[in-house]
Amino acid sequence: MWESGPYDRRDHRRFEGERRKTTFHCVRCDHIYAITGRVECGRCPHCGHENPRLKF
Repeated sequence: MWESGPYDRRDHRRFEGERRKTTFHCVRCDHIYAITGRVECGRCPHCGHENPRLKF
């Protein structure tokens, strides 16, 4: 049987940041981007427009 060990904890820490990202679509320049954390609005890194988060 497989046991969780240091690899499991390491992988969890490694991918936790990726899992906690919020995705946005800029209505001004059509850029899709992500911001770490759970936020409702995010500024586009290309044009600076404030956009609401995408809801799936």
